[in-house]
Amino acid sequence: MLTNNENRDIKIDDFASQLTVLDRGHDSIVSIYQNGEKKILKSYEILQNRIGHDETKKILEKYLKITDEVRKSIAKLDDGRCLVGVDDLRYRIKTIILLQGEIRETRDSLIYTVGQKFVGGLTLSDINLNTIVAKNEELLRSSKRSFEFKLAEIERKINSMLAERAIFDLHPVNVKCSIDVQKKLLIQTVTDLATSLTEEIF
Repeated sequence: MLTNNENRDIKIDDFASQLTVLDRGHDSIVSIYQNGEKKILKSYEILQNRIGHDETKKILEKYLKITDEVRKSIAKLDDGRCLVGVDDLRYRIKTIILLQGEIRETRDSLIYTVGQKFVGGLTLSDINLNTIVAKNEELLRSSKRSFEFKLAEIERKINSMLAERAIFDLHPVNVKCSIDVQKKLLIQTVTDLATSLTEEIF
């Protein structure tokens, strides 16, 4: 996670004054902006500098299409009926795949995506079984194994479904975890299927 003094204007048309950089990934710079509600903008200058404008756009178009396909399929397959034990209670666990937003370009042809929903909270990689956490995070910590098991199951389903058009390694840093205590529901929200677009999209 970047500190505030590392934030910078990444010169995205109409968004530059609103952007706060959250992270730098393998392919993109991830920022948050507010437009009624918090949204995510990903600037793909890292990938574009590596493989060029046209190839970046081609891979992104394929990635967005695959993500939408996966999202719809998982929504049908994963209805949250899987039951797990949390503190002697039975919770359902559900996976949500987020859309990536839409592809845009700046005036100087920098490719970015905009409009993905921002999801706050801890990532699966943030949940540490060996450290003391705040009281409201205790349920997440005790549910970590269930989240990991479910994520591995979803990864297998996705890769089987795609039949080698892509092979995704779902990374815990791209999975936000939450609990709806009233509904007895564990929710894992996958913000990115890919860790590296050039290695996982074919």
